[in-house]
Amino acid sequence: MHSVNDLRQWVQLLLKGADFLKIDGHYEPDWFCLAQPRAHFDIRGCLLLSHDPPAHNETYFTADDVVSFISSPSVRPLLTGKTRVLLYLVPKIDLDIFPPIVVPDVNSLWSDWVANLTEAIETLALNVGIVDDGLGDSRWPTTYGVSKHDVSNHSSCVYSDAGSCANMLVLNNEANPIPLESPVAWIELMCPINFGKFKNSTYPWVSWEPTDQKTVVEVVDRYLECGQEHQPGFRIAINIDPVQLNVFAGSRSGLAWNQPLLPSASGPQLVHIGGSAAAAVSLLSVVSTAAGWLYQTISSAAEFGPPSVSSGRPLANFDASRTLVDLAFEPSASLLVALDSAGAAEVYRLDQAASLVWLSSLSLGAQSLSVDLLPANESSSGSVLVQSFIDPVRHANCSVLIQTWALSTAGTEATPLAAPVCVTSTSGLAAASASVGLVSTELNATGAVASGLLVFGDASLLLHAAAVRILAGGQVEVCVDDGCQAQPPVAAVVDVGARPSVSVVADASGALSVFEAHGAGYCFNSDWHNKRAIPLMCDTQPLSCQYALVYNYGSLLSWQAHIFQRQGIISPCSNGILHGVYNQGDEPSAVAFAFEQHVTVAALHTGFAKDTVDEAGCGFPLPFEGVVLDGFPLPPLPSVWPAPLLPEARHVAPAETPRRDPAESGWCQTCKETMFAHQQRAVVDYARIFEIVRDTAAACDVSVAFGDSVANCKNLAFQYFPELAVEALQAAYSSLLCNELPVCKGAKHDGDLPALSRQAVERLLATSPTSNAAVVRRSGYLAKAFVQSVLLHVDFSDLTPLK
Repeated sequence: MHSVNDLRQWVQLLLKGADFLKIDGHYEPDWFCLAQPRAHFDIRGCLLLSHDPPAHNETYFTADDVVSFISSPSVRPLLTGKTRVLLYLVPKIDLDIFPPIVVPDVNSLWSDWVANLTEAIETLALNVGIVDDGLGDSRWPTTYGVSKHDVSNHSSCVYSDAGSCANMLVLNNEANPIPLESPVAWIELMCPINFGKFKNSTYPWVSWEPTDQKTVVEVVDRYLECGQEHQPGFRIAINIDPVQLNVFAGSRSGLAWNQPLLPSASGPQLVHIGGSAAAAVSLLSVVSTAAGWLYQTISSAAEFGPPSVSSGRPLANFDASRTLVDLAFEPSASLLVALDSAGAAEVYRLDQAASLVWLSSLSLGAQSLSVDLLPANESSSGSVLVQSFIDPVRHANCSVLIQTWALSTAGTEATPLAAPVCVTSTSGLAAASASVGLVSTELNATGAVASGLLVFGDASLLLHAAAVRILAGGQVEVCVDDGCQAQPPVAAVVDVGARPSVSVVADASGALSVFEAHGAGYCFNSDWHNKRAIPLMCDTQPLSCQYALVYNYGSLLSWQAHIFQRQGIISPCSNGILHGVYNQGDEPSAVAFAFEQHVTVAALHTGFAKDTVDEAGCGFPLPFEGVVLDGFPLPPLPSVWPAPLLPEARHVAPAETPRRDPAESGWCQTCKETMFAHQQRAVVDYARIFEIVRDTAAACDVSVAFGDSVANCKNLAFQYFPELAVEALQAAYSSLLCNELPVCKGAKHDGDLPALSRQAVERLLATSPTSNAAVVRRSGYLAKAFVQSVLLHVDFSDLTPLK
């Protein structure tokens, strides 16, 4: 996982199976560190965890915080398992830093960090290793990126362990489609030579950092085609959620599903209908096609084996003019209910041939949102139907209601069991979509025969949740506080998005977990969000992104605590509920179910059309216009959730003032100070940067070739350009440019500062590709947009654009 510098997300990442965590140790001088409350004052400076240049007005985690995290007793179970967790330490030293760095200070700070981590690992017997790209501590390996020259040079580190090559044990190569080169070129270089000495390395091979599915699949395919399986593993350094990578690569790994099903279909709904000796997983889907509503079964002999999909058959008595809002299946009675938006439902029985036999039509009334089915209990000899709906005429002050119905054994008649109950009465709030997930439980002290959750979305794309219990007499109890005392109840806001799908699963011990998936969510983890300096990833204020498909997963008790305590938007940094993006698309319908010793998920959605633009940069999938099947396993939930890392401020007032005053005199110093000040403003002005990226994307070609692939240029821009913009600005503001100006070499200059800055930029544009200008050259789009539009607000339109 790339640039995981906000340590508050580490618990979730480790639970999700992340085992290679890249951390950026960003050096700042002592005067900068004085304003950092988590940093011990040290005359040498400090190492702050940030990929981009840290901002004065943000507080960062520090190198010491990483030591504190791995030393915490509450997270020790996550770091002592069978899988070794590697901490990949990468130094960040800005060329524009002012005053210039003192190299021995940086080296000694880094050495102390590595030594403290090593001591913690050894003392606590953690299954943790370090990959050190800093000083190359002799105890730990460093990474190595291969080139054509290295392959042809038999004394290079591709083959040799002599001298500095001895520690270069981790093969680490770029697979990012920017700079418009083939992301698999390094595999094609190394495959014919059997990957040189790295074939025997005990460390994984790493390909960084593709975020789009096309590149991920191409990299995996080329690795598999080479036939040189590396036992320690082949890792892809990502900026997206680990579950999303699992789905993107699922068709190759066999560890997940990502399967196009029906072209030109829409409106999918999915239920789990059980498993058998012949089919470990059996699902039933209903989709809208040009021929009307069709149902088909999806089965697999293994958890994520090749899915067998039956031909589509018409859903009887459900004509194309109706809007299907939900399906519910009750396995003990083999009953399926298809509910439309007007409150009309069709009831079917699933026979032994996996055919749906129509039984009856029901009129439940009102504007229906969702339906669930429970097996017979004391209140009903047949199944219990649970409906959520809105009724602006009879219940104008209620956003969403729940009602229970007794469904006859024959499935032909539904009788109300109790009066509807208001889930939330927030004035002016109307539910636009909803899902109820319930599971039958043994009659307990609360009188409940079923427990679960209702999640609904409003027109503002906020998701609200309330705990729900069905009592023995069919009455509904809505809980939004501990003890269910709040009347009228007001559901808690838990996420952004629309079209939730809720499943409640009981494991072998009877413990209940809740899985919720929805569309139009927010991607906390992305290239842009992981790397930017402000705000920290966990402090991001989420906004709905049109295509982000999001999951939330935790125990029912954790969900109840989150709701009752009004903990707000669930994120990858939440305590008790896992959160992330699993794919991109629209119209999700997901179901979670117990499989062997864990919980697994199957989900349908309408795919990402060919010319769809992912402005949020959430990681664009392979295009498909139709219904797509996804599936992925969920990790075991801890019985005790590790305490979140919220280190107290440890700032200690210095005994002495910083020894290097940043204020220096002379034209050269003035140039450096001013460029540093401009850099501090421009590099962290992310709103302005994104505006220019948006303008750049609008002007770029429809498609761009890189290597043997072609991609939507706009998606490449939104996915990768924001971070390249920061790199371009860093290079453009480098104090080294000031050092090269004639005035800094003793020549007199009567011009003003913009003229000096212009000289610096001219030198940047003329610099050879081996210099710091290389990061700007990686994208001609960015070079023109940023050098001309941002840098010091000077007009550079007459300068020759980069090629």
